[in-house]
Amino acid sequence: MPRRIAIGLSLALLAALVATSFSKAKAAEKVMTIPTRPEVTVKAVISEDAGSVAPIIILLMGGGGVLDLDGWDGKGNPHDNFLIRSRHLFAKEGVNFVAPDAPSDVASPYAERPLVGFRTTPEYAADMKAIVDFMRSRGNSGAVFLAGASRGSIGAAGAAARLFPDIIDGIVLSSTVTRTGRRGPSVHSAKLSAIKVPVLFTHHEDDPCNSTPSSAIPSVAKKLTAASSVKQLYFKGGGSYQGRDCSPLTAHGFHGIEAKVVQGIVAWIKSVSAKRSRPPK
Repeated sequence: MPRRIAIGLSLALLAALVATSFSKAKAAEKVMTIPTRPEVTVKAVISEDAGSVAPIIILLMGGGGVLDLDGWDGKGNPHDNFLIRSRHLFAKEGVNFVAPDAPSDVASPYAERPLVGFRTTPEYAADMKAIVDFMRSRGNSGAVFLAGASRGSIGAAGAAARLFPDIIDGIVLSSTVTRTGRRGPSVHSAKLSAIKVPVLFTHHEDDPCNSTPSSAIPSVAKKLTAASSVKQLYFKGGGSYQGRDCSPLTAHGFHGIEAKVVQGIVAWIKSVSAKRSRPPK
């Protein structure tokens, strides 16, 4: 075969492989619209690549809680929040993920922090249950975990306090907001004593954010009197920080050690999942 023909075939094969890889990358996650409450929907970034029996983690971002998926082009990250930018690490570790946007009746381009004050309401818990039901309807039978980072921790705790353990299997509270401030309430606004599922705290020892000091976590853990188990994981390291103290690109958001933190979370999730004996509803 002439050399130039061989080169041409090689280039064609390379182009086909690149196209296939691109297609698979696009198929790895998708934005879907989930009906939750009457006339209310929640858009979410979803990956089911880990398989139908794999654990499911619902990733709840902090701040105002808006991913703005309507304005996202599908490239990169819709937000810099630790859980959102680390979502593919969960998939790599064998966990399906759902990253929900703010519900349609709350999200507003005019609201700076639309989920502040909403995360502990019955409506928010109903949205979380509807997301779980949606994943079940698609044949996913794995254990379900709510994971909240920064102000998302309020949502994970708030929903867990209202949902029965047959709906969710555990919660992960990362960079937990323990101090009420001008930007909103703390995790104490959730009924912590009503949470019955296993709880994992993940926190950076050097978290610089005034609302999320690592020293406050043990006292919060003591209020989880009904939780079936409570574990605390603390991390060190990272770097190349950007932004102010509460930025997700500082130690507050585990910047530089994302893979290590995700591995710690997934190890706990799989440990809890292994003890799960009930079939999903």
